[in-house]
Formats: sequence, C-alpha cells, structure tokens
Amino acid sequence: MIIANNTRPSCGGQQLVRYSAAGVILALAKKGLDVRCVDLIPDRGGRPSDMPVKNSADVCCYAVFFGNKVNAFRHMIGARRRKKAPRLIIAFGPFASAFPKEILSRGLADIVVSHDPEFVIPALLQEGGGVISWGTIPNLSYMQGKKIIHTRKHNFHDLDEIPFIGPHLYSRGHRPAFIMAARGCRHHCIFCDRNALWGGGVRNRSVANVLSEIRELVEGHHVKAFEFLDEDLAADHQRLVAICEGMRRIKGEFYWSCSACVGSVNQETLLLMGRCGCREIYFGVESASPQVLRRMGKTYACKEIINAVRWAQEAGLKVAVMIMIGTPGEGNLDRELTLSALHEIGTEVNVRVNRLVILPGTALYRKGLREGWFSQESFFEDEGLIFYDGKR
Repeated sequence: MIIANNTRPSCGGQQLVRYSAAGVILALAKKGLDVRCVDLIPDRGGRPSDMPVKNSADVCCYAVFFGNKVNAFRHMIGARRRKKAPRLIIAFGPFASAFPKEILSRGLADIVVSHDPEFVIPALLQEGGGVISWGTIPNLSYMQGKKIIHTRKHNFHDLDEIPFIGPHLYSRGHRPAFIMAARGCRHHCIFCDRNALWGGGVRNRSVANVLSEIRELVEGHHVKAFEFLDEDLAADHQRLVAICEGMRRIKGEFYWSCSACVGSVNQETLLLMGRCGCREIYFGVESASPQVLRRMGKTYACKEIINAVRWAQEAGLKVAVMIMIGTPGEGNLDRELTLSALHEIGTEVNVRVNRLVILPGTALYRKGLREGWFSQESFFEDEGLIFYDGKR
C-alpha cells in the first residue's frame, strides 16, 4: 500500500487519503495477506515517514486523490522501472475512478477500482496473492488487449464489515483520531467530489458499530479527541441523537468535532451535541447569496446560516465556516451579501476562504467537459489545477 504525499493539500484532504488506504490495508490483513504500508506523506519535519529503500511488493495499491495524484503517479512510474517491479499495480480513489482510461492507457496502473476498495481489492487477491478472474469483480477497469473493460458497478451496503479504521490510524500516530459514521452525502453540490469518492447515495454504518469503534478509541486507546469525517453528520437527526446518547455512556473524557450542513442542524440537536462532547463544528456555507447558493446546489438561505452559527455558539461549540470565492455567476452584490452575513455572525467564528477548484467527478467538471473549458488531458498536465475563472 503506497500513500503518496499531497501536492495540493487544499484539494483532497490527507486524512481522507490515509483513511481510505487504511481501510484497504486492514481488509487485506484480515484476509491473511502480508501487507506493508509505505507512507510517503512527510512528517512535521518535512521528511517522508516511511520512505522505502526498495520495492519488493508483489502487488502495489495506491490511493489517488486530486491532491496527491502527481506524487502517486511519479511513484507508480518509478515502481515500474525498478529491477523487481510489482506484477500488479492497483489505483483507487476519486481521481483514479474519474480517469480509468487515461491511467490504464499510460500504463500507470493495471487495474483501477472505482469505489469501495476495502471490499473490491481483497476480492481480487486470493490467499497468497494469487489473482482470480477480474471480470467477476465489480467496480473495476482494466485493459484486455487494446480494449478497456469496465465491470459492473456495485455499492456494498454492509459497512460494518470494514475493520475499525480509527484505532489503526491512531496507533500509527495520527492525531486526532478519525472516524466515519456513513459514506456519501444527500446533497449534490456542483463542486464536491465526495459522492464520486463513495459511489453516490448515503450508506450508514449501524449506530452500534460506530459506538463500538468510539468505545475502542476512548477506552482501549485513551483517545482524548477525534474527528468525524462525514460530510454532514447531522443529516439524519434520529441517527445523530442515537450516536450522541450512546457516546454519553462511554467511560472516559473525550471531545470531538464534525462537519454539518447549516440546513441539517437545529437548536435542540446542537445543544445535545455540546452536552455529548462536541467542541467544534464546521459549516460549508460557501456563500450567503441566494442566487449563488442555488447555482451551487445548496438548498438553504442566509437566515439558516445565521441561525445555525448562533445556535452552535449557544451550545458552547467553536464554529468554523467555509466560504468559496469565484463561484458560477458570482458578482459584486453576491460578495457583499456574503460579507454582510459574515459581519452579522461576528468575529469569534473562524472563517476559511477557498477558491473554487474544478474536481473530476463533479457536476461542474462534467459541465466544463461539455462546454470545452478544458479536456480530460488537462488534469494530467503538471499539477492539473483548474480553477473556475468566474467568466463562464
């Protein structure tokens, strides 16, 4: 398993790269295969934490996100050129699944997995590393002669089968601990690639399974802080209440943070979250302009932004809001509306500003391809960083 360093940290979080890779590592180890993680992400001193001296792996797997694709591809090329090259290279992750043709035709990988790699990659490899018929495995792309074969798409729904990832990452020194209660998002923002990562739709782990992982982190590893990586933890109120109430019964002192949509929270649930150890919440606000929000696929209004922030602060939570600039149709009036909303919510809120980047697998990406803003090849040129320029 090769985890390559992000060249663009703001475009594909390192925590998701590691989380996805760790799931595959644990699933393969559970099957009895000998698995080694080569982590090329630098430590705090800027040095790769596990730089390999040589590559002796029979099969190499790469988690390829938009942010780390440059280094991932460089490492793939290097692996091919080594005297003892791997007989099989597998690429997975949102960037890989968006460009199977380009990756395969360049000889970067032998197989591209579109999603659910924790289920798919172990199904590919038999005990001892033997390979079974690829055509019987879902979510694959591979070359057969000069033709690219795409197998059937399938979402695996029993996420409780995946080994607990949070304790594994924490034991390797990652702070805070990371956990995911569900995959996918019920929202369809035009710029977000998370549904491309998870295969679309929302699939939940059972509440009991989520609480068991949290209990292992807190009681078994003495974790004091963890972060939910879910796109919108508050999307299902009944489920969120069950998780919060379950956390209150776990022995030990701990706190946690999460992300949520402003349209998914209410005063009651935020108060409950605060009582159950939530310290910080992140809202992907993006804009306070009704027109811009509508074009981006958002379904809330400025009033809901103000209410969500106020309720969270009243519950004792730190609040961070993400704002996006350079969005479709954004003008001076739209920016003034956003600035006015930020002024109203006050200076205690942590405001993070991002420029709109076009990510493969998103609605904005598909629109750009149709209208000729760029080509698929554009994403393989240097870092392939394409900002929305606001003129289209």
